[in-house]
Amino acid sequence: MFLSLSSRLQLLVMLFVLSWSTSVLAAATVSVTTSGDSSYTVQGTGMDGVAGIQLDIAYNTASLSAPTVTQGGLVAGAIFAANTSRPGLIKIAIISINAFSGSGQIATITFASKSAAAPLPSVTSNMIDSKGSPLASSTSNS
Repeated sequence: MFLSLSSRLQLLVMLFVLSWSTSVLAAATVSVTTSGDSSYTVQGTGMDGVAGIQLDIAYNTASLSAPTVTQGGLVAGAIFAANTSRPGLIKIAIISINAFSGSGQIATITFASKSAAAPLPSVTSNMIDSKGSPLASSTSNS
């Protein structure tokens, strides 16, 4: 079966649009940066289309202790849960009916104590869209 030229062009346009939209959604990035003496900011970049975020943030217990986590403006209005009960690991889960948009602060992590040589916490992430489908994401520490 052969497709007409018009049908082939329509198919190519649809494939282009689908691949472009997938690459836009794949751009979501989470990073952890120092924001004070014992505070760190968890920042989301290119979060368009993301409706759920799961983060694991690992930190050095010899340098940092007793973390507290507060919800950031990017995810305001979403259900936000942070588990800090296991020393050395913070687990954060965020879910919203509506997808997030743009870039901004996901959370602030403040530690009760920090030694001068504390390494930056590392982060891993998983993300979903509003239909529950997995989205590609990346992480960085700066």
